[in-house]
Amino acid sequence: AGVEAKPVTVTMTSFSAVSASMDSVISYTTAKGGGTSNPAINGGEIRLYQGNPGGNITITAKAGHTITSVVIGSSMKTSVAYQVDGGSRSSSASLSAGGKYTINKEGQSITIHCMGSDKNSRLYVNYLSVTYK
Repeated sequence: AGVEAKPVTVTMTSFSAVSASMDSVISYTTAKGGGTSNPAINGGEIRLYQGNPGGNITITAKAGHTITSVVIGSSMKTSVAYQVDGGSRSSSASLSAGGKYTINKEGQSITIHCMGSDKNSRLYVNYLSVTYK
């Protein structure tokens, strides 16, 4: 039997692009979705606008790798929902200002949607940590 690869965690706390590689395996892309504006970088954060669902961020692993968990942080309170490998969307969960939300699911890609309903509940991504194998 092959040796199980040790999980690797990659973390970003400041962002300069709305889509980028985190390392040689993990990358992320953002999309407007049903949001009121396109994703934007402001002060090192990715701003994902409100909607039902609004803007989203998709974290993807290269072939041969599996994401095992994602932790996302926001400087603004909001609610989020997620999809694994383009499947059905989870129910909304609230995320407090300065808080973090953890998704312990395995998949090739995980998309996190901003489910906030107004301009005071946008997903301002200020932390993204991805564990994969």
